[in-house]
Amino acid sequence: MDTLLDSAIAPSRFEDLLKSNDPPLDSEVAILIAQLGATLSRLANSRRERSDLEGMIVQYKLILTPMRRVPNDVLAEIFSVVNRIEYEDQYESYHWEATYNYPFNDIASFQQAPWTLSHVCGRWRSLSLSLPLLWSHIHFRFGDYSSEIRRAPHLLLQLERSRDVSLDLILEQVPSDEHGILAMLLVHAPRWRHLTFSAEALDTLMMFSLTPMPFRSLQFLNISCDTEPEIAPAIPRYFKGPFSSADALRQVKLSGMANPHILGIPWSQLDSLFLDGMSSWRNTFAVLRRLARAVEVTLVLSFIEEDVDEEDGDDKEEDGDRTSILWPHVQTLKLQCFVPDDAARLLGLLDAPSMQIFIMPTMLVPFPDYSSCILFIRRSFPPLQQLTISVQNIDSGFSNVLRHIPSLLELHLQQIASITDDFLHSLVYSQNQSLVLVPDLTTLELDWQPWEDFLPLNLVLMTEVIESRSGIFMDEQASSRIRPLQKVQIDFGYLMGDEEDAMRDMKLEMFKSSLVSFCTLHHLNIELDLSWHP
Repeated sequence: MDTLLDSAIAPSRFEDLLKSNDPPLDSEVAILIAQLGATLSRLANSRRERSDLEGMIVQYKLILTPMRRVPNDVLAEIFSVVNRIEYEDQYESYHWEATYNYPFNDIASFQQAPWTLSHVCGRWRSLSLSLPLLWSHIHFRFGDYSSEIRRAPHLLLQLERSRDVSLDLILEQVPSDEHGILAMLLVHAPRWRHLTFSAEALDTLMMFSLTPMPFRSLQFLNISCDTEPEIAPAIPRYFKGPFSSADALRQVKLSGMANPHILGIPWSQLDSLFLDGMSSWRNTFAVLRRLARAVEVTLVLSFIEEDVDEEDGDDKEEDGDRTSILWPHVQTLKLQCFVPDDAARLLGLLDAPSMQIFIMPTMLVPFPDYSSCILFIRRSFPPLQQLTISVQNIDSGFSNVLRHIPSLLELHLQQIASITDDFLHSLVYSQNQSLVLVPDLTTLELDWQPWEDFLPLNLVLMTEVIESRSGIFMDEQASSRIRPLQKVQIDFGYLMGDEEDAMRDMKLEMFKSSLVSFCTLHHLNIELDLSWHP
């Protein structure tokens, strides 16, 4: 304390003043005021010194940050991962919808990964410019001419920085007229690896006639046209086959194209095909019959019209509606139809002996019967492991379908209106039964139509199905041929009614609690998801 006070005030006197309420003498007041000012000045100096020291600490830590010691090859890999995370999924998932606000930026945005990384520091900039792969993803949105002119230098710079590596492109709202930006991009057509292309009219495809250069690097093609084929401008007949030279093409996604033959796609070499918006059965079947090596096929069939005679030789196939469709390698088929007749027509011709996953999700009208499914399964004998299908009435007829699929592991039933007791009995395991339906079943999902006014399931029998297929009641011989259930998901939808609401909810609660208690008691690891919406 004495180092802060003038010697004229003794330490004992200072202590007395602190402990008492006596006023200091006039001479002491002057000394105390002077000493207070000096102390405040020292405090201010200390604060400035502390701030300076803290700033130095930050600078030292900045220099010593581990990121500075990361070798260039490791840092380059980090940059590549960041770039993949930002862009990788956009090329396949992209689907043109005029009202959709896309979450990624076009070429002029400096928020994109390569532009951001190249503006951090000199080292990062040099490294970014030395990695052409960082600049190989191009998304360009057309529509505003003045904006296009402003973004042209960015596009040219990115094309230069990508050097000779393969390019992944998203071209959105592509115009049908000859365009300087398109001409700039088409020069690099041999480097295109992924192309996602959206337009409002099919005549926009004429842009590909601007270059005779082959698409020799193209592996993925996604074309989406938004205009109805009936009102879209016609494409000249001489425009055919721009992708016939795409020898590396393996994945194709087409939406809104009435006749994809004009593209010259080598269908026989594709591994994956997504087809939506076909308006002719003849054109649809002509494409499907050429999938010699496809592994995954997704079809969206919406109100396909009956065919009329056409002059175009590519569309004519002798006995086109009766010739079978053989897919020797297809393992996954996703078939979305608005009406069951379309699905039945395709299944009536399909032969897919390697199919493991068959998904036919929600339709406007569920399947009224299963004859087409049975014919397909009997013809192909596929080793199905997963079946997802919209079926209104689950009865003995559907049991006949499942009897032809003993390898089934997952069964997902949607838009159910009713399940008969006969079907549930066929799923129950009993020691008195020599056979049980789908013995390898591990996942069962039941999803009802909404707004039913009754309890659409025999809960007692359903409980028996789950408990008997849990595995605890099986002897060693049975356990070797019957797999226990691992997941059961039941959604009863939105139930309607007034007077019986309380009773129905009580039955459902008892059903749920009974199964939960059963699994807990026997330490079963069955994933149960039972829900309803009163």
